[in-house]
Amino acid sequence: MYSVLVPIGTADAGVSRAVETIASFPGRDELSVVIVHVARDVDFIGSDGSYVSLDQEDLSLPSAVESAMEAFEDRGISAQLVVREGDEVDEILETINDESIDQVVVPDKRRSPVGKVIFGGTTLSLIRNSPAPVTVVPSPNVK
Repeated sequence: MYSVLVPIGTADAGVSRAVETIASFPGRDELSVVIVHVARDVDFIGSDGSYVSLDQEDLSLPSAVESAMEAFEDRGISAQLVVREGDEVDEILETINDESIDQVVVPDKRRSPVGKVIFGGTTLSLIRNSPAPVTVVPSPNVK
């Protein structure tokens, strides 16, 4: 079984292209997909992926995560959802190790270099620190 991890935040940018990229992998019957969503200030994670924060009573998964789960299901690809709490990069790297991931496919929003400095560079950190190969899939609406 070849395992692929897809980290998905709150933005839809690039998610559909990441799903299409994974669906085009050879031997897709042997694929195991893990979608990881990292949230902050989570006090409890339910078995359905919902999470509760003390600041906001009941939070639901971002639409990007739900869309990805549906897209994989529509293509007949098994996808497991992992919801974690903490620093994005640390939690994604820990999931890569915990789940014995073979490859990471990252949907990228394609921020400008200045935007990456201001908002951080999760994708760049994953490229530099991931023990598994990282494929960056740009948003389809970015030229």
